[in-house]
Amino acid sequence: RNDGECLSTNYRTLRQVAAYCQFNRRTIVGWFLIIPVNKTIAAGVAPDKLSELLDRWMMLNDIRWVLVTAMWLSLTIYLLMRPGIDEK
Repeated sequence: RNDGECLSTNYRTLRQVAAYCQFNRRTIVGWFLIIPVNKTIAAGVAPDKLSELLDRWMMLNDIRWVLVTAMWLSLTIYLLMRPGIDEK
């Protein structure tokens, strides 16, 4: 292979890894940070504690949405830039 092909292959692998990492980050935030807050709220808490938990939930949800957006952007870039997409 020439250097251009090698660089293209490495860049394609980088895009795949970026999309996969974004998916994992979003999943970790949801499973390990947001769902425990949901379970605590569902179990019933005092009104003063509820406000604190809802603030935490909203902050974590904002983080999750940023990660979801990055994941979809990475996936879209990967799919649009894969070889052969413009041949159809």
